[in-house]
Amino acid sequence: MRLVGRSARTLQGIHYIAFCLWSVIALILAGMKPNVGRNKGLAVALLLLLTIALVVGCSSAASVPGGVRVPMFRSALARWSPDSRTVAVPSRHGIELRGLHDGVGRVLKSTPLLSVSGRSGEGRLEWSTNGRRLYFIAVKGPKKPSGFWADSVKVDGTDLEQTPLRVPVAGASWSPGGWPLVFVPNALAHSNHGRLGPRSNLWQLNGPRSRPERLVYQRGEDSEPLISPDGQKVIYCRSYEGHSSVWIMALGGGTPRLLANHFAAIFGMSWSPNNHEVALAAVTAQGDHRTHLYVASTSGRRLLRLGKDEILGSPPAWMPNGEWLTYSNYQGQIIRIRVDDGERRVVAQLNGQEIRDLAWSPDGMRLAYSSRSFPPND
Repeated sequence: MRLVGRSARTLQGIHYIAFCLWSVIALILAGMKPNVGRNKGLAVALLLLLTIALVVGCSSAASVPGGVRVPMFRSALARWSPDSRTVAVPSRHGIELRGLHDGVGRVLKSTPLLSVSGRSGEGRLEWSTNGRRLYFIAVKGPKKPSGFWADSVKVDGTDLEQTPLRVPVAGASWSPGGWPLVFVPNALAHSNHGRLGPRSNLWQLNGPRSRPERLVYQRGEDSEPLISPDGQKVIYCRSYEGHSSVWIMALGGGTPRLLANHFAAIFGMSWSPNNHEVALAAVTAQGDHRTHLYVASTSGRRLLRLGKDEILGSPPAWMPNGEWLTYSNYQGQIIRIRVDDGERRVVAQLNGQEIRDLAWSPDGMRLAYSSRSFPPND
């Protein structure tokens, strides 16, 4: 994973100014007469210093393209702290708390976090509103019903709370600040005795000592639950008879309402900061590898298609100001697009890299992402 922000763009501007100065001095030197000794010597010395600075700066930018490299195990599950100063990163050793400038501040020893294929928020970390506690889904021992837990721990590694879920979990979303938890049992998990868990519909767990409650009773398989930033609603995908659709309902229960349908597949969704819109990446036809970017209003009255057809490398991520969406494609580009008018800008070009899992810090100053080289080597 990498952390990038406005400081990277500032550094690029400094390099540009230095290059312009280098060019001007080089032109002056070329036009100087041979008998101008002292001034020419000073100009040559300044030109040499600028050349060294440019070489060092460019080599640094090439080794770390636009940010600071942060090693991690599964970036899709990383989470920014409320104050935008720390990233909680699942690793092979537990949960690493990484500061932006001081590296690993602490490693919380925990059970392995849930890791299954797909792009749902199956085990995405969540911080408490005061930034003192972390919530996560963990797997203990073999992946059987008794091995799935909803856990929380203080950031100093103490006061571990463990709540057994008793079903294999395919997708889950914590409410902002922690409980309640909405999750989907994994209908694909089977044993010699048949299906391990119930049908893949939405369930809700309100706290460590509560019992799970089923939220929906509909045909098809549910996935990708995602609770809104205000903790009032939840969106999810439903697959039925070869088609995928997006639904919304009140957290805690109620009648689900259709937001968008007739997709062949949905590869990720994201709530807008104001809770009024949902961005999604979807394929409209079977066998079509192009991904379309859509924004749906939570009222169900508008479905806006943005940008051009691309093969996306990451689900869309809203910028905290709510005006722009960011995503990556398989050309190694990080792109932002304005929702109102569709203006499209390339934020970064990382050749030979597959960019995934974009996440903006709450203050909007930094963007975290993970990358994989071609051929894969990390």
